[in-house]
Amino acid sequence: MISIAWWLFEHWWLVLWVVATAVAYTIGGWRLALAIGTLGASSAAYAAGRAAADRANSQKQEKERAEAQRLRKETDDEISSLDDAAVRDRLGKWMRDGR
Repeated sequence: MISIAWWLFEHWWLVLWVVATAVAYTIGGWRLALAIGTLGASSAAYAAGRAAADRANSQKQEKERAEAQRLRKETDDEISSLDDAAVRDRLGKWMRDGR
């Protein structure tokens, strides 16, 4: 009995959808129930698609962040292995006044 109550609690949106469809059927008949049911189902499909897109975007950002960290580490390791004169020469490429 507790497991059923817990499932209903976790899926509150489904319970709400069923109740709204039942109330719509009572008030307006099968056409209104069909309209409410379709609206609920399409809203659920939209929410699921949006959540999937958000997860995919998060994974993409995580991959890009990891690649940027890897590139930063390679650059830092390369610079730390150079002597002072070589560091000054590489920095000179980025200076505007040509130093």
